[in-house]
Amino acid sequence: MVSKRAPDTGRIIADYSPENLTIATIGSHSALEISRGAKQEGMKNLVVCQKGRESLYSKHYKTRKMGGREHGCVDSTLVLGKFSQMLEPSVQRKLRDCNSIFVPNRSFAVYVGYDGIENNFEIPIFGNRFLLRAEERDAPKNQYYLMQKAGIRFPRRFKVPGEIDRVAIIKTPEAKRSYERAFFLAKNAAEYEAKSTEMLQKKSRKENHYCRRPEERRDRGIRARRAVQLQLLPLSIVWRNGAHGH
Repeated sequence: MVSKRAPDTGRIIADYSPENLTIATIGSHSALEISRGAKQEGMKNLVVCQKGRESLYSKHYKTRKMGGREHGCVDSTLVLGKFSQMLEPSVQRKLRDCNSIFVPNRSFAVYVGYDGIENNFEIPIFGNRFLLRAEERDAPKNQYYLMQKAGIRFPRRFKVPGEIDRVAIIKTPEAKRSYERAFFLAKNAAEYEAKSTEMLQKKSRKENHYCRRPEERRDRGIRARRAVQLQLLPLSIVWRNGAHGH
C-alpha cells in the first residue's frame, strides 16, 4: 500500500546547517561508490552498517592518512543490530544530528521496506521516496510503465523461451532470496533449455554434497529441482541490443 503521508522533510531540512551536510547511505550495494562521490564533492559521508558486516566500511575503507595521502572513502559509520532499526526514532535522531541527506539504494528498500521508508523514515532522501516501489517488476506502475509513458527506450522482454530469436540475457530469482538473481545468455529456446538444465544439475550436486544419507540426498535433490524450476518460470529476458520495450 502506498502511503498518503510523507515525513515533513522540509521542516527537518530547515533545521540543518547547509555548510555541514552529511551524505548517508546503507552499508550494502553501492555504499562505497556513494561515499567516494560525496568526498569528491567535498562533503562528509556516513554509512549505516549492520553488526557483523561493518568492517568493510569501519576498517578497510575507513578514511585515513597514510604517507601524507588520504586513503579510504568512509568518514564515519553507525552500527546497528539490524538494518530495520533505522526506523527507530533514536537512530533517526543521530542521523539528523549529522545533518544527513540519505541516498537510497536497492538494499535500503529490501531491508527497511517501502511502508517504513514512506511513513516513518524522517530523514531527507535524495530523490522521491515514493518512486522506490517502481523498481518492483510486479508493481502496477513500475519502472517499465513509467518508461513507456515517457517514451524512453528499454529492452524488450520475452515471456516464454520459445520467443527467443536472438542473443538474450535471462534473469532468474534465487529460490531463498528472490531479490537476488542469477544470469545467463541464450540465443534460442534450445540453448535456454540446455543452460537451465545445467543450472539445475549444479544446484542438485551442491545440495547432495552436504547430505549424508542417500534418502536425504534424494529428498534435497527433488526440492532443489522444484525450487530452481519455479525460479525459471517467471522469465524476464531482454535483448542485448536494446530494442523498444513491448
